Amino acid sequence: MSRHIRPAVIFLVLTAVVAFGASHLLRQQPIENKAISPKEETSGALQALEDWTAQRAYPHDVVPDAGFYLAYEHTQRMRGRSRGIDDFVAPWETLGPVNMAGRSLALAFDPVDPDIIYVGAASGGLWRSTTAGVGADAWDYVETGYPVLGVSTIAIQPDDRDVIYIGTGEVYPYQESIGGPVIRTTRGSYGIGILKTTDGGATWTKSLDWSYSQTRGVWSVRIDPDDHDIVHAATTEGIYRSDDAGATWTLKLDVLMGTDLRIHPTDSDIVYAACGNF
Repeated sequence: MSRHIRPAVIFLVLTAVVAFGASHLLRQQPIENKAISPKEETSGALQALEDWTAQRAYPHDVVPDAGFYLAYEHTQRMRGRSRGIDDFVAPWETLGPVNMAGRSLALAFDPVDPDIIYVGAASGGLWRSTTAGVGADAWDYVETGYPVLGVSTIAIQPDDRDVIYIGTGEVYPYQESIGGPVIRTTRGSYGIGILKTTDGGATWTKSLDWSYSQTRGVWSVRIDPDDHDIVHAATTEGIYRSDDAGATWTLKLDVLMGTDLRIHPTDSDIVYAACGNF
């Protein structure tokens, strides 16, 4: 029996030695000339973004410009036509996880009660705290009645806390359905223009309606401190102005990717605009 075992053992030992030697030689080879594909240079995060896009864009390569809002309208029509569908689609209950963080784009304090704070999320809509953000349950989601994901700016009228404007969409390159690094196949978040409330957030209406132009975004909304009917907005399409409290808007500065606005503190006729992004 032992005579048959020894050759087998020797064979296994030799195989292991050869394998070790081959792997050692491979490790010793110079890697300067080894071609590295882009896939090997990126992490799994890019693949996750591509998969995310493919799931939502099918059968297209990217999500159509008006696709998100069209899907929202389709759902609303189904609710109206299908008996009992509300029992299926609403209400929703949050199950978790609750340990996931997200980016915030905008903050605004109530001009009367500083314990009331509004926050605009990059992909989670509008939130409000009445406890100055303190406590485990400090924040409540503000339902706008529209499919709003990215809230990039919040403006509260100084003499009437019930009047609030929010700009939607987190858009980076102009008219591109991408966001973040330019190799991404997704974008920041969907926008539908500017929404306005006159009852402290209970109900909202469209002020600047870009529901079907979701690659547009609004980065900054500022209310004139001397005349609250005058409102300025920095957007991907340029700098807009409203003279009737957001009922209509006029393009005043035709420059792409307006990202911020400031009104002169002593002369509201002077407005500064920041522009440019990717």
